[in-house]
Amino acid sequence: MAKKDEAKAGDEDFIGVEDQIDLAGWGAFQTLAYVACYFFVVSDGMELIVTNVTFRAMPIQEWGMDDSNRGYLISASFLGFVVGGLVGGFIGDQVGRRTMLFVHTAIFLPFTVVSGLSQSYQTLMVSRLFVGLSMGIVLPTAVSYFSELCPTIFRGRAVVSLPMIGFTSGEVIVLLVGLGAMRVYGETDCGGDGCDWWRWMMVAGFVPDLIAVSLVYFFMPESPRFLLAQGRREEAEKAVRRIAEFNGTVGKLAEGGRLSPVRGGGGEEPAKLFKELLEAPLRDNLVLIIVVWGLLALPLFGMGYLFPIMLEKQFDVSPSRQFLLMIPFVAAETIGVAMAFFFIDDINVGRKRTIAAFEVVCVVLLAFGAYVSDWDLPWVVASYIVLKVVTAAPYNIMYTWAAELLPTTHRNQGISIGNASTKLIGGVCLPVLLTALVMVNGMVAASRMTFVGYALACVMTTAIVLNVGRETVGRVMVDVVDESLDDSSLLLTRRSSGGHRDE
Repeated sequence: MAKKDEAKAGDEDFIGVEDQIDLAGWGAFQTLAYVACYFFVVSDGMELIVTNVTFRAMPIQEWGMDDSNRGYLISASFLGFVVGGLVGGFIGDQVGRRTMLFVHTAIFLPFTVVSGLSQSYQTLMVSRLFVGLSMGIVLPTAVSYFSELCPTIFRGRAVVSLPMIGFTSGEVIVLLVGLGAMRVYGETDCGGDGCDWWRWMMVAGFVPDLIAVSLVYFFMPESPRFLLAQGRREEAEKAVRRIAEFNGTVGKLAEGGRLSPVRGGGGEEPAKLFKELLEAPLRDNLVLIIVVWGLLALPLFGMGYLFPIMLEKQFDVSPSRQFLLMIPFVAAETIGVAMAFFFIDDINVGRKRTIAAFEVVCVVLLAFGAYVSDWDLPWVVASYIVLKVVTAAPYNIMYTWAAELLPTTHRNQGISIGNASTKLIGGVCLPVLLTALVMVNGMVAASRMTFVGYALACVMTTAIVLNVGRETVGRVMVDVVDESLDDSSLLLTRRSSGGHRDE
């Protein structure tokens, strides 16, 4: 383990890591970090939809499957995500963000190939479980890593845009891969033996993930925030100077990039860190993150699961037309998040009010969506696309808000738990439940019942975010729990790493 640096007299004269990163500014380094994390999220975006949209082309009869197996396969991926998120977050706050990105790739790349080469339902199920495990590790780690490298004034928009652009790109790319593969293998007359175009879609995530890990390996240092929180001050200072060198702003660093030690930092035991998450004040922050993020996941994941099934079952569209209709559906996410950009960093609006505003609009649109559920295809598709716009934005804002509600020592673990809760609710439980609803009640009735449930979730979310927790926009991120000045607050009252209060 790296040697911990001891605090020396006069250390308090240096400034905190947040201030040094702000002085280094946004430049080539943050752009490169964004690209690396973007490609990680692209592969994640592919995995979000690939099992659902390829099920119809699998050897359903040969493998003895029916519609229920669709839900089980998707749930297996998301169950892996939950486990990976919990375990990866727990370990990531100890071994570092960069190391966990390598662990993810070591699992993801081989099991992605196994998924594409699967010759049985059981093999595919196990491989999807491990792919999900790896994705549970990478997403919260990439978000934590990138958020800790961003200057304060850019953090809100940059972190929110990362999953938005990455997810959308991944979903669109995997659909385009499918359309290309259909031209080679054909899309109809699959019969019980299936069509092999689905296999190419399963392995499509290999390339962006390989690009991402290569960029991190050759160019990206460990997060200086993580290093400082672990008591590894000299390494943190080297990382800060490397960031400034990339940006050409070394001369702007204060005291040559020297950092004040974090009060209470020094690499605590994993069990103690986890225990602190379950105690005040972090417990309240964690519960807030889990509840709000979980509620936001219900309409977003639910509609994402039902949309391709609706096209198949209710309107009997061909695979190629299904994919073409899904491209604007998944791309609609960018519109909602782009709209959120105008408000999330506004000190008079911020994270909380932006989430609440989108949820109010969502309730109205869900009522409209339920009303037109049995109308013609254009109306139903339009309702799903508009709902995608307003449900994706608040879900993605949570990546920024959650990162700011947690200290560096617990950030990866806390985001992992919060994000894992969304996958447990939206990815593990919902597919099984919605599949059963469709099989028992039919597509239209199932859609209307779920839309009512989503509306209730939106109302609950609005009430919670407006009445619980404090706004984080423009505030310095916390590094350790000891920086809390008010243990009863749902949001830690924050100070910079050097111990100066953020008034």
